[in-house]
Amino acid sequence: MSAKPTENYNQNDSERPFPGFSSNSSVPGGIAVFFFSLVIAIGIFCYLRISVPFDEYLTPSGAVSQVFQVLPNTATEDSPDPAFMESKTQNSGISPVPEGPRLSIAELQNTLVDFDGESDIVGIGGYVINPEDRELLQPLIDARESHGLRVGFVMVDIHTGQGVAYNADKEFYSASSYKGIYVASLVAARPELILERKNTFSSIVRDSDNELYDSLYASYGKGPMLDWCEQSGVDAAVAKWCYVDYSPRELSKLWVRNYEYFCSGAENIDTVTSWYSSPRVSAINKHLGDKYATSSKAGYIGEDGYYATNDAGIVYVEGRPYIMVVMTNASGDFSSINSIVVALNEMHDRVHVRSKIQSL
Repeated sequence: MSAKPTENYNQNDSERPFPGFSSNSSVPGGIAVFFFSLVIAIGIFCYLRISVPFDEYLTPSGAVSQVFQVLPNTATEDSPDPAFMESKTQNSGISPVPEGPRLSIAELQNTLVDFDGESDIVGIGGYVINPEDRELLQPLIDARESHGLRVGFVMVDIHTGQGVAYNADKEFYSASSYKGIYVASLVAARPELILERKNTFSSIVRDSDNELYDSLYASYGKGPMLDWCEQSGVDAAVAKWCYVDYSPRELSKLWVRNYEYFCSGAENIDTVTSWYSSPRVSAINKHLGDKYATSSKAGYIGEDGYYATNDAGIVYVEGRPYIMVVMTNASGDFSSINSIVVALNEMHDRVHVRSKIQSL
């Protein structure tokens, strides 16, 4: 494994010398200063006018507000804490504030029960798969299955409960994707551990440290996961050990529970979510993290008879966050899921557009 490279941006444009008047200019000093100031003023105005639409930096009263605005705190006791997502640590700097689900968590979980999980591309929450959707997804499935691989996925919009799935009830080996669920279940049950063992949790979730995870599991056992499974409507067998076989449907339901916890406003929840925001390895974060904030945990293995490449998490599209789960039995090969992750993000856009049209 190699660490994800960090993109570097050239931020030195502002340090270029302004092409002002030379010391040998024949223009009288006072006039020179006047024109110099005028050029600067015009430059600043043009920059603001071009880079920021004028109505976006006007307050409702029409007064010009500060260019670097602080978003107002609009949280209520029933809404998620707007500060729960810490500033994004890589690339885009985007950190949208997720909204609470418009469906209740129970309703959202029910949408993940009421659909066919067999070997076909199916809609979730009333979404109907059309030929264009099939043209997008079926070639990706066929390309993998023609080489003897199995693949399954679930994508569901958290607010509407609509989405798509394939092989949702086929079981795959969890590999380290399980760590992202276990750690959330543990710190929710034992919040005093968040700061006490934050470096351990960060290494387990961000870096997928196996030794630390094995030690943690030996210390705290399966109890937290049993509770998480019960709260998610997932069979208790999924909590039987520190690595298991489970299905895309089950993993998506567990990530709905993660989302509920991440949006709970619980003490130190910003520390918890930071572990998931910049994983060392994640197809979801790699392909979508430049545009959206994400919380994800991948898993992969290709040895000792165990084969898996999985990724699962939350994509915080502003106003319409969604859960994505992609699972295969590929031997630790992220090329098996990369294009599926990108296609499911496109499917989320399609689902959103069609649901808006249907609501008109």
